[in-house]
Amino acid sequence: MHTTTNLTILALLSALTVMACAADSAPLTGGTAQETEEPGEIEGDEPVDGPLAGSSSEELPPAISESEEQTAPPAVSGGPKTISTKVLPNGIVAVYEDGGWIASFTKGTRTVRIAGSPRTFRDPTEGASGGVSHDQYVRLLSKPFGSFGDPERTWLTARRADTSPDVLASGMEYLDGTALDPKYVFGNDYDDYLAEKNPARRGIDCSGFIRLVYGHRTLPALLTGGLLPRVSKNQLANGTGVLTVANDGKQPTTTELQRLRIGDLVFFDVSARNDDTGGIDHVGFYVGKDSAGHMRFLNSTPNNGKMTGPTMMTKFVLDGTSFWATHFRGARRL
Repeated sequence: MHTTTNLTILALLSALTVMACAADSAPLTGGTAQETEEPGEIEGDEPVDGPLAGSSSEELPPAISESEEQTAPPAVSGGPKTISTKVLPNGIVAVYEDGGWIASFTKGTRTVRIAGSPRTFRDPTEGASGGVSHDQYVRLLSKPFGSFGDPERTWLTARRADTSPDVLASGMEYLDGTALDPKYVFGNDYDDYLAEKNPARRGIDCSGFIRLVYGHRTLPALLTGGLLPRVSKNQLANGTGVLTVANDGKQPTTTELQRLRIGDLVFFDVSARNDDTGGIDHVGFYVGKDSAGHMRFLNSTPNNGKMTGPTMMTKFVLDGTSFWATHFRGARRL
C-alpha cells in the first residue's frame, strides 16, 4: 500500500513540474512564439520601482506631421540658391532651398535629416515590391543643435555632398545575409561583436547594435560620457538629445506617432513576467513608412527563429495592433 501511495505522489509531482515548465515557456500575452522575448534574453527584465524610464513631467511639444514640416514658407527673392528656414513649435528648424525641403535640425539634438537621392531599404525576407522608400538621409552633428547660422549652413553643404553611408545605410549593412551579419547575443556590446574573429559566432544585442551604428560607425564621441548608455532603458531615460515620445506605460496614440521622425530611437516593453508595465527592455530605430504605410523599425532581436540579429522584417512596425506596436512605449532623438 505504501508503494502505491508513493507512486501516486511521484506522479502528481511530475505533473505539477510539467505544468510549471509549460507556464514558464509560454509566450507573452498578445504575441506568438516568434514575437516574444525569450526568458533571460531581454534587458531590464525587472519590476519598475519609481518613475518610468523615459517618462516626462513636462508636456511635450505639439505633434506636427512631416508634410507640415516640409511645406516651405513663401519664397523669398534672392540669389540662384535661396535658403530659407522655418522654426516649428516642436523644436524642429526646417531648411528649404528655392522652396523645396532640404533638411531638418532639432534643437537640443545632433540628429539631422537631409534630402538626397531616393532609395529603398528592404529586409531579405521581403519581395521586390516591399520595403521602405524615401529620400531622407540621417547624419549627426558633433554637438547639439541650437540655431541655424553660417556654421550649420557650411556643415549642411558638406553633408549634402557626402557619399559615405549615413546612419540608415550603416544599419542596413548588418541585415541577415550581409558580410557584417551578426546574430543576436544577449549582453554583447558593439566591441564584443567587433572583437569576435569567427563570423559564425559574431553577435550583438539590441542596445549594443544602436551603439554600433550611432556611435562606432557614425559618431564615436557618443560612446563616452554617458551620451549613449549601454542599456536600452537608460538610453531612453538618460541619453543625449530629446524625448519625442514620452513613456507613460501605454502604446502611443496616433497623434503622438506624428512626433516621430526617421532616425529616432524607439523603445519597447516586451516583458510582462515581473509586473514591469512600462519597463523598457528593447530598442531599435525608426526607418520610415513602408509600401503599406506602416512605420517600420530596425533592431537586433532573438525573435526570428534562425534569423536572429539585426532585422526590419514586416512585423517590426510601430503603428497598428501588432505585438510590437502594442508594446511600443517611447522614443528619443539623439
